[in-house]
Amino acid sequence: MNLSKKLAAALPCLVAASLAVTIPTHAQSTFQVKVLTAGSSAQFGVFAEAAYKLAEADGNAKHYTVKSGQCPSPGCAFLDDARNSNIPLEPANLWVVWSATTGNIWAYASVDSVVGVRSFMAVPRATLGLASAASLPLSATTNLAVWDDSSNDTALPAGAYAAISGAKLTAANTDVRPEDALYATTRDLTAGPPNPTPTSFGYLNSAISSGTCKIGFSYQSAITTTNGPIATAVSFSLSGNDPCSHKATTPFITIPVGAAPIVFIANKSNASGLGSSAVTGVNVKRFGINHAVLMFTGRNCDASQVGGSSSTPIFPILREPTSGTYNTFDFTNINLSGFPHTQEQGVTGTSGSFNPLNSACSAGGGSRLRGVGTGDVVKGVNNTQDSIGYVFFSYEALPPSSFPNVKYLALDGVDPLHTSYFDGSLPTCGTSTKINCFHDRGTTFPNLRNGTYRSWSIYRVVTDAAGTANATDLVNKAQAIVDTTLADFVPFAPVCGSSASQDEPGLKVYRQHFNRGGITPSPNDGPLPASITCTTGGIRTLAFGALGGQDPTNTNNEAGGDVGGAIVYTPTGSPTVPGPTGTLQ
Repeated sequence: MNLSKKLAAALPCLVAASLAVTIPTHAQSTFQVKVLTAGSSAQFGVFAEAAYKLAEADGNAKHYTVKSGQCPSPGCAFLDDARNSNIPLEPANLWVVWSATTGNIWAYASVDSVVGVRSFMAVPRATLGLASAASLPLSATTNLAVWDDSSNDTALPAGAYAAISGAKLTAANTDVRPEDALYATTRDLTAGPPNPTPTSFGYLNSAISSGTCKIGFSYQSAITTTNGPIATAVSFSLSGNDPCSHKATTPFITIPVGAAPIVFIANKSNASGLGSSAVTGVNVKRFGINHAVLMFTGRNCDASQVGGSSSTPIFPILREPTSGTYNTFDFTNINLSGFPHTQEQGVTGTSGSFNPLNSACSAGGGSRLRGVGTGDVVKGVNNTQDSIGYVFFSYEALPPSSFPNVKYLALDGVDPLHTSYFDGSLPTCGTSTKINCFHDRGTTFPNLRNGTYRSWSIYRVVTDAAGTANATDLVNKAQAIVDTTLADFVPFAPVCGSSASQDEPGLKVYRQHFNRGGITPSPNDGPLPASITCTTGGIRTLAFGALGGQDPTNTNNEAGGDVGGAIVYTPTGSPTVPGPTGTLQ
C-alpha cells in the first residue's frame, strides 16, 4: 500500500482506537450497524428518509450528513478497497441515521453505482473510511432537506463513529444490475485504440495495474476542479475468484427497489439559446437522426440539435463511464442495438483533454465536459450557459429554488415526469428547508408506468444472505413512503394504502434480460413475486406487475443484464412498447 493511502486508511482505525480508550465499553456496545451501503447518488435522499422512519420506530431518531468535499483529500468519508495498494480511495457523500434508544445504525456512502457494486463485491469487501471525529464538520442545519420532521443534523456520537468507521459494506445501491456494472467495468478497462469504441474504452492505467487486477484512470470533474469528486474502474468478479485477491467471491442477492427516468436537463438562462421556448425536447430515433448521438459524441454541438438556432454553441455535460446514470443513458439513447455508438467517441486516449474532459466538438462551436456525480452535473448545467446534461430524476437533486437556470426536456416527444410536456419547469414541492413531495398513489411518472417513456432503469439493492433481512426492511420502507414523502421512483412492489383507492399498484414494466458480454450465460427476467394482502380499509389482494428479484425456491432468480433491454409492459404482455427493442449482445 502506498504511504498516502496507508496513512489515510489507517486514520479511522487510529481514531477509533483512541475512542476505545476514552469511551466506556458499554457505550460503544449499544451501537450496531443494520445497513452500511454505498452506491447510487439517485437513491441517496429517499433511502435517508426511509432509514429515518425505521429509526423513529425504534425511538429517538437522529441523523448526520456530510459532503466529502468539506474535508481535505481523501474527503470526510471514503471507500477503501484494500485489495491493491494502487486502488484510489473513493470520496463519498455520507448520511448516517441512528436510534439513540436502540443504537441501531443505517449509513449510506454516495458514490457511482458501478463503484458501489465493485466495492461490495470486492474480496475482501471495501470498508468505510472517515476523517477524524474532531474534524468532521457539523452544519447548523443539514446537507439533506428530506427529514420528515425538518430536524437539523446531530453530531455523530463517538460510539456510532466507532461502529461504522472501518466497517465493511453490507450492501450496495445501484441503478444497474451487477452484470451491467461488471460489463461497464470491463469495457472501461479493455485496452483499445486511442479513440474509444462502443465496446472498448481503453482507460486502463497499465502503470498501476497488475495481472488480472486492472485499475483504470480515475475520472475527474471539469465542473468541480478543486477537491472535486473522482470515480475509478477496478476489476471485480460476480462469481468464482476475485481478480485482485484471488479469493472466492460470496453469492449476491439483488432486491428490486423501483424505477426512475433518465431526464435531459438544459440551462435556460439564454433566451436565444437553450432557454428558447422552441427548445422542448431531444429526438432519439433508431431509424432516423439521433440528436443525442450527435451532441454527446461531440459530432455537432449547436442548438439546432434540440430545435434552437444553429448559430448557438451548446455544451453537453457527460457523466463518467462508471456511473449507472451514464450506462443507462448510453444503452437507451446512444449505444442502441444495431446502431452502436458511445459517448466516449472522439475522446483521444488518456491524455490531453481526457481528464478532466473538456473537448471541443467537431462542429457547432461547443465543447463536451464531464461531471462526476448527479450533483456535479446539475451544478454544471445550472452554471454553464447553453449546456445540456442528463440525470436520474429526484426531487432532492433538482430543487428549482437551488437551480433556477435549469429546465428539463422531453424525449421523442414524451414527457418523463408528467402526462404531457408544458415548459420544462422543474416541479416544486416543499420549501427551501424541507422537501415534501406528496403524490396520490399510482400517479407518479405516468409515461414510465405505461411504458411509453424509453429511458429508465430499475433501482436495486445488492447484498448477500447475511445482509438480506436488514436490506429488505430498508427497501420495503423506501417503497412504502416514496409516494407520500419523496416521490423519486415508481416502487417495484405494490403498496397497501388506507383504502383501495389509495393503493399503490407498483411497477408494471420491466426490461428483458440478456447475456451481457458473456458475463451471464443464462439470462432470466426473474420470478413474479407473490401477491400481497391488504387489511386496512377492507381485505384485498394486490398483484405484482413486474418480474424480478429472487425466487424463494432459488430456481428462478433474476439474472443477466437488463439496461437497454426491450421494455415489457405486463398489462398487455407486449415486449414491443416504444423504446430500445431487441436484446443487446
